[in-house]
Amino acid sequence: MRSKLERAPQGAPSVASPPERRSPSGDLRTGWWIARRYLLARGHGYASFINWVSFAGLALGVMILTVVISVMNGFDREITSRTLSAVPHAVITAEHVLEDLANLRRLPGVAHVSRYFEGEAMLAVGRS
Repeated sequence: MRSKLERAPQGAPSVASPPERRSPSGDLRTGWWIARRYLLARGHGYASFINWVSFAGLALGVMILTVVISVMNGFDREITSRTLSAVPHAVITAEHVLEDLANLRRLPGVAHVSRYFEGEAMLAVGRS
């Protein structure tokens, strides 16, 4: 294949060169060139130091954010499963508890039915 700058000889059929591959955000070589230019710059000691500190801070921040998001997703699943195991999914109040418990157990999809007491109380610890 000929590059874009080369011309075909007189009388030869012209061949179109394939299009260059580009990223959606532009040419990748330009980004790498700018990064290499500023990170590997010599002669400006303080500016080079600031560039490396900024680069390290950005890389460290991205890594920490990735870890925190992963841990928070794990905690979210754990808290949801523990809460749903301790708190009932439904609370039904009724006048005739024993008859209603038997009817509820017969419903399809019901895994467990139990009675519990809910009321107000006060605890005191220590001397009275």
